[in-house]
Amino acid sequence: MASPPTRLMSFEEFEQLPETPRGFRYELRHGEPVQMPPPNRTHYLVQRRLRQYLEKAAGSTGEVDIEMPFRPLPEREYWQADVAFVSRTRWDQIPDERHLDGAPDLVVEVLSPSNTAA
Repeated sequence: MASPPTRLMSFEEFEQLPETPRGFRYELRHGEPVQMPPPNRTHYLVQRRLRQYLEKAAGSTGEVDIEMPFRPLPEREYWQADVAFVSRTRWDQIPDERHLDGAPDLVVEVLSPSNTAA
């Protein structure tokens, strides 16, 4: 595993991080990589149920998914929404091999024991 950075990390540096242990992933929070644990079964089931409800409500107006990657700010941020909706117009504008710039139109955070106020 990489040693903690001594300065803020750019998104380009973040993309070069080595693979995480099985099931874990990184998010880039204010220039610092944060290792995130995999969701447990209950968390996943809640995500899946919310995705199904939102897909039904949204119809063809956009995309709904779980663990949707996005970059709320361009330089030092990369997050994954537990459940998110993005309008069709915004979704179709995301270039291949890129992530959504800015937050999704709707983000749902499924609370779990690993969540903190920060």
